[in-house]
Amino acid sequence: GDPVFTNKSGYDPGRDLCFELVTGAMLQQNGTQSEFENPSDVTNVVGGSRLLVECKRPTTLPALGRRLKEGYRQMSEHRRNGHAGFGAIALDVSTLVNPTFGILVGKDATTAVEHVYGHIQLIISEAKDYLARAGRNLRQDADVHLLLFRVRCMTRGEQGPPNETQVWQLEPTVHLRSPEFQALYSFMQKQPAFTPGVTVLDSNDRRFL
Repeated sequence: GDPVFTNKSGYDPGRDLCFELVTGAMLQQNGTQSEFENPSDVTNVVGGSRLLVECKRPTTLPALGRRLKEGYRQMSEHRRNGHAGFGAIALDVSTLVNPTFGILVGKDATTAVEHVYGHIQLIISEAKDYLARAGRNLRQDADVHLLLFRVRCMTRGEQGPPNETQVWQLEPTVHLRSPEFQALYSFMQKQPAFTPGVTVLDSNDRRFL
């Protein structure tokens, strides 16, 4: 299984590996088998080009910035070693969204799941200072095109039993009309638990301009 409900520890190689396996399984829903540690944590294929993914599991807001910076550094090293293709960083923010491992409740099951996406946006907003600090020191040669925020938790409506819920939120790091993001968006539309839209917090964001 994917044990995110009962342990809030930081560095945990077993849980880190588990998140890599979950990410690889999600990406290979398109029919192309994922590879691991070759050279990034997970690799797959998008439109004939390789997709390199580094996986991070931050458990605090400051750690979210640090893990993001670490992912950029690793991706930069892959580029310098001649590995081309799309780049993404997957971040499991389950502990940040639901630190007490409780059940997230909405008026019905669908609304409860929608609230999970809202919680991810809240975490991004709350971490903006740490993310901005990390952003000032990111390696520009990393060619990271996409951030994948993932949450796994229990949700339920006001009536009925709880359900296990997994969602993936896309946050592009390139222009929304760029060919790189269009290819990745088309690829991700075929995945389960995909957010059917992209939310950018700031209307002046360079990804719109």
